[in-house]
Amino acid sequence: MRRGHERKPPAPARDTAWALDSARPYSAPQTGSRIFALETLTGRLRQFCGGNEVLMSNQGTPWADTVKVEVHRLCAQEEPETAPLDHCVSFKLSGRDTLEWKLAGKGFSNRAYSASEFCLVSKGTPVWARWQKGGEFLVIAIPPAFAASVAEAANPHRQIEFTNLWTFRDPEAEHLMKTMWYELKAGCPAGRLFGESLAIAFTAHLLRHYSVFSHKIEPHRGGLSPAALRKVADYIQANVHEDLSLRQLADLTHLSFFHFAHVFKQSTGLAPHRYVLTQRIALAKALLEKTRLPLTEIAFRVGFPSQAHLTVMFRKIVGCTPGSYRGSLGSRI
Repeated sequence: MRRGHERKPPAPARDTAWALDSARPYSAPQTGSRIFALETLTGRLRQFCGGNEVLMSNQGTPWADTVKVEVHRLCAQEEPETAPLDHCVSFKLSGRDTLEWKLAGKGFSNRAYSASEFCLVSKGTPVWARWQKGGEFLVIAIPPAFAASVAEAANPHRQIEFTNLWTFRDPEAEHLMKTMWYELKAGCPAGRLFGESLAIAFTAHLLRHYSVFSHKIEPHRGGLSPAALRKVADYIQANVHEDLSLRQLADLTHLSFFHFAHVFKQSTGLAPHRYVLTQRIALAKALLEKTRLPLTEIAFRVGFPSQAHLTVMFRKIVGCTPGSYRGSLGSRI
């Protein structure tokens, strides 16, 4: 596999990934993290940045099968040379540290690592690192299969490999990562479709700007045909109570989920997750107006996993809680 080079300071250091045998069966250790790396010296599987405390994870969320999102607390430590099993992006949440590293067997580098800066390591890249202070990091691991499914929209069968970057800034990537983090902290009230949309947008951004091989991921133009749009709208209406996924909706139109999300918005003016949310809130309002069903039952009937999730999203769209909305109806029900 292609090996790259390091740029001299002050530009970020760049290197491309080495191959990692993806056919080898790995058994993940039972830890709080789902992000793993292989020690290059011993072949032992360990948690990515093994001394980390995992403060938050998207494991168990409706969109856990897309990218892996975790918040790590890292102490001052030296990490043995490991090669991650996924494409890994770390984002420093606060403070300033000095990071030393050696990438893909090359010489040692040393650079300040400040809040709002990223590090990107492609799958299979051997990397050694030492942190003088540590701190808290938002880490996103993109499984190769998920990256390939997003890239397939532009270049089927083209190899996926990212250019490794250290201590760089990217406002768009920062916005997407923080939105995933805020959604996770809130308990994922917007559901699967929103999480999937963020994961796809983040992966597509990395493919456009940091891929070794060109991936010009551009959406289709012109929107869905009236028949296709009607088919999708009818499906959503009939299954609004279900945990709908972007792939389910895209399959109805025979488009990739990346292209579907864009043409659906061109046709309706709303992203798929926002359209489904408005349908759920409209149905919830109708049930509040016409029935005396408990709020918990209404939440399940319109596709929210709990009354709390319904309350959060109802207030966001309508401006008040479901209980307040029902109360404002007075004797009309």
